Amino acid sequence: MTSSNWPSSPRLQRYLQYLGWGGLFVYIGLLLMLYLVWYSQSKQTGFHFFDDSAQWLQMDKYGHCFTAFHLSWAVYSWMVWAGATSHKASWQAAGIGFLLMLPIEILDGFSASYGFSWADVAANALGAFLFSAQIRLMGGLKLLPKFSFHPTAFAPQRPNVLGNGWSQEWLKDYNGQTYWLSIPLGAICKTQHWFTNGICLSIGLGAEQMIYARNPENWTVGLTPYRQLYVGIDFDLRAIPVQHTWLFFLFRLLNLLKCPLPAFEWAMAGGSFLWHTYYF
Repeated sequence: MTSSNWPSSPRLQRYLQYLGWGGLFVYIGLLLMLYLVWYSQSKQTGFHFFDDSAQWLQMDKYGHCFTAFHLSWAVYSWMVWAGATSHKASWQAAGIGFLLMLPIEILDGFSASYGFSWADVAANALGAFLFSAQIRLMGGLKLLPKFSFHPTAFAPQRPNVLGNGWSQEWLKDYNGQTYWLSIPLGAICKTQHWFTNGICLSIGLGAEQMIYARNPENWTVGLTPYRQLYVGIDFDLRAIPVQHTWLFFLFRLLNLLKCPLPAFEWAMAGGSFLWHTYYF
């Protein structure tokens, strides 16, 4: 779906205003949800800094990068529909996507359990840059960050930190999270076809055996945190032509998620390989 599918002015401008206000309310709602799930049970303190770069095997940093990327993409789409050139919108959207992540860092800064993290800020900048660089240098998105999650046995061991129930665990249990980069085959073999544009090679990163943020704390309870590398296939829903606006937005949201398809796993600690008939 492109801007040509949208009604012309002034009806277009009215659509864009609705979209802008709707996006703002969704953003505020997401911040409120994040506060209730993440910060409401944490003691508040004065603003402070905290170095968390060594925590959770950097899984939280992948999350920051992923979120900044997709916020930048959402803003970019809105700007292009509004008539901005792709070149101009790419860097402006990246800047706005980066700024939209700052409230999270500020909330961290006032939380006794966390703190304002420059490592988080760097991950936010990387995600926004990854988006903008692709638009400017590749003419489109060839590397698409995606997310998957499955419940683990680790969250029940420390539910106050890793979440209590699926509604919290998908956000807080890093053991079950995997962050992917999906690359359409058409971007590799330069063949433009619905099949090659849809089927993707997908590379994922995960980690396990973490109920505490730092490795020494996990070692004391008999856990050995390790990273996981995944190689699998995925499907890019952008390859499916749609005529209805609601389908376009539905596919856009679903495309945040890695499809549950076959994947190889390499457990980096022991060097063992696993085959998953489907992995999510």
